[in-house]
Amino acid sequence: MFAQLLKFEVSLHTRQIGFWVSFVTVVAAAILLTSLDFLGSSGGERIKSNGANSLAGITSAFYLGAIFFGAVFTITGTLRDDLHKSLELIHVTPISTHQMIWSRFLGVFIATSLILLAASLGMMLARYMPWADAEAFQSFNLWHYTYPFIFFSLVNALIVTAFYTVIAGISRSRAMVYVSAVVLLMLTQLGSVMSVQMEGDWLPAMINPFGDIAQYKITEYWPPAEQNSNVVPLWGLFGLNRLAWGALAIGALVASRLLFTLGIKSGKFKGNLEELPDTSIGSLTFTKAKTVDTFRLRIGQFFIRTRHESLTTLRSAPFLILACVGLIFFGLTAVFQNMFNPQPVIPISSQVAKYVMGGFSLFIYLIMIFFAGEIVWRDRVQGMTEVLDATPARNGVIMASKWASMCVVIAAALLFASVSGMVIQLVLGKAAVQPLVYFKTIFIAVGTPLFLLAGLVLMIQSLAPGRVVGMFISALALIGLLAFVSTFPYSHPLMRYGLVSTGGFSDMNGFRNLQSWRWFLAYWSLLVGVFAVLSIWLWRRGVEIGLLRRIRNLKHRVTPISALILVACAIGFAGTGTRIYRAYDAAAYANTKTQERMLVAYENTLGSKVFDVAPSITDVTSDVRFFPKTGTAKISGTYALTNRYDSPIDEVYIGMSNYEELTSISIDNATHQDEPLMELIRPKLKSEYQQKKDAEAQTYNHRRDGHAAIRFHA
Repeated sequence: MFAQLLKFEVSLHTRQIGFWVSFVTVVAAAILLTSLDFLGSSGGERIKSNGANSLAGITSAFYLGAIFFGAVFTITGTLRDDLHKSLELIHVTPISTHQMIWSRFLGVFIATSLILLAASLGMMLARYMPWADAEAFQSFNLWHYTYPFIFFSLVNALIVTAFYTVIAGISRSRAMVYVSAVVLLMLTQLGSVMSVQMEGDWLPAMINPFGDIAQYKITEYWPPAEQNSNVVPLWGLFGLNRLAWGALAIGALVASRLLFTLGIKSGKFKGNLEELPDTSIGSLTFTKAKTVDTFRLRIGQFFIRTRHESLTTLRSAPFLILACVGLIFFGLTAVFQNMFNPQPVIPISSQVAKYVMGGFSLFIYLIMIFFAGEIVWRDRVQGMTEVLDATPARNGVIMASKWASMCVVIAAALLFASVSGMVIQLVLGKAAVQPLVYFKTIFIAVGTPLFLLAGLVLMIQSLAPGRVVGMFISALALIGLLAFVSTFPYSHPLMRYGLVSTGGFSDMNGFRNLQSWRWFLAYWSLLVGVFAVLSIWLWRRGVEIGLLRRIRNLKHRVTPISALILVACAIGFAGTGTRIYRAYDAAAYANTKTQERMLVAYENTLGSKVFDVAPSITDVTSDVRFFPKTGTAKISGTYALTNRYDSPIDEVYIGMSNYEELTSISIDNATHQDEPLMELIRPKLKSEYQQKKDAEAQTYNHRRDGHAAIRFHA
């Protein structure tokens, strides 16, 4: 019986299309992380991409996969009786509680381990990719792949599966399982913060449940040869971490045996049927109801539904727990910053606001991903979608209320973060609290991109075939936008969704320049408007679940007003994008690929002349004048240059920094060489280069145009 149950549990997970999509995604991610050479060389010897320590580091990085997929598989395997209302049916089967618990636990553990095994498979395939550098790989060693899979992947899968099983047994709630995933993530982040701020190694290494900090602490000072050939030893911090958390996981499994029950849960039995009151209502007479649909009524429906969706979310246990977890993490971060930092920063409002968002930002992203799925899918999960379909409520009202409630949830999280920062600042008592600074920093500078990203996440949930799939795609989208899009060779700010930077901020003068913020806010808001209209058209109403079916029925959902709004937003989006692109083009914007070409041209043009023989600066005098209204400063002064070499220096190259405009420069007993070095680097700037000269020096407005140098000859 047990073997049959286990086989069923494993097949339940592995026969899903989402499982294999996730498997292929993890393989691809591992291939990219291993084949792209992020390590380079150190001390004259190269750290190999498939070296023992490199493979261990990549394997440990997939603890995020263990956290997410373990939670999904636990809900599917352990809580499916509660979700499908079949708990009583299991009660009348000959399956024992012991068999049920262990078969479901092992099914979740095996499914999670298979997903993590995909990472090891991807690392093995990385060396065969056409873009992989052969010099970045050493000879194949199976033990270097097997060792981290056993002591990272399998142990981490055991930890998350056992932890989730206990939470599921106590709460019988899928939401609490996701919240427990956040707690595990918080422990990981807390260990990272402590490892930076504290001098000792053992406490940060032991708090982290996934062993990556212990591995880093042990191998931090290993030379490349050891990193390539030696695995992390089991004695010391790493082995103690694995042993301690593995023992906790096994203890949790033993506890889970006492928390699960078959059939109807305690306290849910019906009383004596003879004592039940008479609930017969006799015959029913139905009359045709008259429906009224006015603009005023739609507005009222919108506010009622928004209030219901918002309060349901804000009062839920997962939201309150996530908020408390974020508060704890922020508080611990602030404590470590003040206790262990040898030069703690004065806690002014703008500085504390940065600490606040550093502690809360991750949890706000998690709130966005999780509750977007809860809000969009709430009607269907609760079995109310057919009832809602029978009402005259319009799709626009329903979806607009869901989008508005998501914004209310994010605003509430930001408000909670702001109040927490003010309280911490009052406790520290070293600087006056400025609520307006918190509002500007948190709601405008940080909150604006969050609201735009929420629009993208809601759009993904509207198109996704399932809530969990939508959460997974949303997480991948946010990671890609926040971490990878800016590194693409031909990346442009117009491609970085949600990029609405406010520039620098100070308590005295506020934001440096909001012009760019306004244009990008309009640009991305118009795209969100397109997303909103599409989500209304493609919303799952009634039994219309499939995306293709909804697309075929678009002609019945498109209204003249919604079509007009979509066209207006699309035209506005294209127009503002064109205006922004021309502004960047006029400022000679250089993407990553162009900057690389300019750097190569710079090195080919100047070679090692700049660094071979250079004088030392021994004295500096400067006069700085600030102009707060324009956000600029004018600096003038002198440098004392000393030749510390035995031979004379014939040439001096003066480097030019970004965002600085050089008006004049001269060196005593030296003449400026009128050699257009910049023409070789960027011919487009030739005319601008030649127009800015004076009798003693070359003048050049650098802006964002990469590297440059001015040549003087003695």
